[in-house]
Amino acid sequence: MLTLPPTKIISQAAQALLERAGDTREKNAINKAELALKSGMTIADCADGWLVASTRNEHVYRVSNVYGCPCKAGASGKACYHKQAIEILIEAGQYTMPALPRSRVVYEPDVSEWF
Repeated sequence: MLTLPPTKIISQAAQALLERAGDTREKNAINKAELALKSGMTIADCADGWLVASTRNEHVYRVSNVYGCPCKAGASGKACYHKQAIEILIEAGQYTMPALPRSRVVYEPDVSEWF
């Protein structure tokens, strides 16, 4: 199971996706995904993507970046909240990843001056 980010981060990531969303269906899927994630949606990673539990029934969908989601909406090429939930988590990664340490500038003296 994936550990979900705090709800504030989920909201921030969803808002960023909403600002880039193309149409109303995509926006609706993002909103539904945000609600599902905040309600404790079950997601687990697997070899080729993620296993995402439906919030409406007992189905579990294998969502991948290559094939998308096999749910009814996803299979017909429409935006689905299962895929959007993954997109929110990916977007949230940029807000929750630890900062890389700053590289230190190392002074290297010109040794030719020593001789």
